[in-house]
Amino acid sequence: MPTIDEIQDLLRKEPEDVFLNYSLAMLQKKEGLDEEALASFDRCIELEPDYIAAWFHKGMFLAALGETEKAKAVLEAGIEQARGCGDEHALGEMSEFLATLQA
Repeated sequence: MPTIDEIQDLLRKEPEDVFLNYSLAMLQKKEGLDEEALASFDRCIELEPDYIAAWFHKGMFLAALGETEKAKAVLEAGIEQARGCGDEHALGEMSEFLATLQA
């Protein structure tokens, strides 16, 4: 598995690669770099709004951080994006997770 530094080196060459930005977010999350991970998820969403995994993982991460209202907002936006691009699987998963936050 690549390191954060290795991903950042690749991003210097390809800063708009959404998968590299997503990989960076996931590694930062794993390493406890919360603010950096959230910023990297935001970058993914900015680059490719239809990259639904970024919406879902950002929402789950915010919920894990205790930021329930922010998580709900991200998930609601992600659900609309998933609906717009026809990703029924992600739509269902995010809707189910959102329902657990609203219970």
